[in-house]
Amino acid sequence: MVTLTLDLLLAQGMEVDEVLVLYLAGNPRYSQAYQRLVGEFASDRYGGRACRLRAIPIRLGQRTLAEVRSQPEVDAVLKAMKAALPEVEASHRKVHLSLSAGPRMLALAAVSAAALHFTPSDQAWHMYTPRPVAEEIETNRLLHAPAGSEVRLLRLPVTPWPTYFPGTRALLERSPREAQGWLLDEENRSRCKVVWEGLSHSRREALRALCVTESRLEAAERMGVKVGTLDDHKTAIFRACRQAWEEEQNPDLGFLRRYFSPFLAELDEV
Repeated sequence: MVTLTLDLLLAQGMEVDEVLVLYLAGNPRYSQAYQRLVGEFASDRYGGRACRLRAIPIRLGQRTLAEVRSQPEVDAVLKAMKAALPEVEASHRKVHLSLSAGPRMLALAAVSAAALHFTPSDQAWHMYTPRPVAEEIETNRLLHAPAGSEVRLLRLPVTPWPTYFPGTRALLERSPREAQGWLLDEENRSRCKVVWEGLSHSRREALRALCVTESRLEAAERMGVKVGTLDDHKTAIFRACRQAWEEEQNPDLGFLRRYFSPFLAELDEV
């Protein structure tokens, strides 16, 4: 997909002097594909043109990822994407982002990063490949489309929000949990603090468990207590919330997650 995309961009007269490949290097399939790709960029040239190839293996800590199956691995993909684009952005070069290759999660992360770091001149692309041509490429392991095939690039709209709304950058640069905390207004933050400081250690742990699980049973299992014990803690937490919000709210589990999830995220960062 890298060579197919690059061929089509060059055919349109685009100037491409560097190709960055973010990939799951721990997966043998992608690792082997990258090694084949290296052969197309001998001496930092591609098809007779100066063009450098650079790999960015996606890592979680010291581990090179092979798949994306958990939230920490998703976060690692997002981190890699959001680290790669600012570097290109700082060089004032136009970006052509290919969303056709690799697992779907990589494409979704790339779109998220592009919304933060793209400029109006940057472009995202999806490749249309007729099924017979795709089968021929796959069967024969081709790096370039057969002559006369109807392979083409389709422009995909990506709105670079900070370009048009500069105030959004501070929000978009945060993780989802951080963004929730950033949006928690001062009044509700103060009320959460009053409730939190009035709870015992066990009830604080119950509040945390209720915010990160889907049910009372899961929360009880997380704490290692019986559901009845958890319910006693929950009743006390709801009572404290009604006092802090002066009867303005009728707290339930959704209420706890709405207000205390961002509050706890902020608390954990201190």
